[in-house]
Amino acid sequence: MKKMKLVDRRLSTREKVLVSGLVVLVVLIAWYFLIYNTTGNAIRAYRSQLSTLQEEIDVQEMQAVQLAKMKKVVEEGQKGNVSEIAVYNNLKSEVKALDDILGKAETYNLTFADPVLSGTTVRRVVSVSFTATDYDKAAAIVQDLTECEYRSLITDLSVNVAGLSSYSSSLSGASCSVSLTLTFYETTVGAESTKGLIQETTTTESSDEDSTEN
Repeated sequence: MKKMKLVDRRLSTREKVLVSGLVVLVVLIAWYFLIYNTTGNAIRAYRSQLSTLQEEIDVQEMQAVQLAKMKKVVEEGQKGNVSEIAVYNNLKSEVKALDDILGKAETYNLTFADPVLSGTTVRRVVSVSFTATDYDKAAAIVQDLTECEYRSLITDLSVNVAGLSSYSSSLSGASCSVSLTLTFYETTVGAESTKGLIQETTTTESSDEDSTEN
């Protein structure tokens, strides 16, 4: 039986070069997929997030500008306001006045709090929210509210322009939502009745009640 001879053949220089090149190629491919590509995806994701964040910041700044403009409308409208201080209970007339003004809005909602009496002054707080087809119409409605025929004060104003982006060149066609607190002022002087009024409790009165209970 003949024994098989193992051939001990060394690689030629050319083969060594080819093998070395293949190893380098495999390492480069592995590096690309495991490190470079992964890092590149992470960088692209980071840039996308940064771009989105920057756009959100730009939108917030634009919203702040619109809010400041509308607050200026309110301030100018309420300067020197000499509208009537109605005699209590003027609720029906105030509701009609609000309906006439807000009838220009796309939608609106009113929530009335119980009227509060302090001395002879009655405060009737109304939470108002409405939407308009664009910012200019919303601003016009707010201005009409400041010029209401019955004495009132606007506070807690907030504005949101839908679909606003950092690429927006105009606010036309962008739906606008507004919310605010409107306080009507009435007087009990000459009132036929004070039914339905809640007497305002002062800090001193509250302290006296607590002391009595103790």
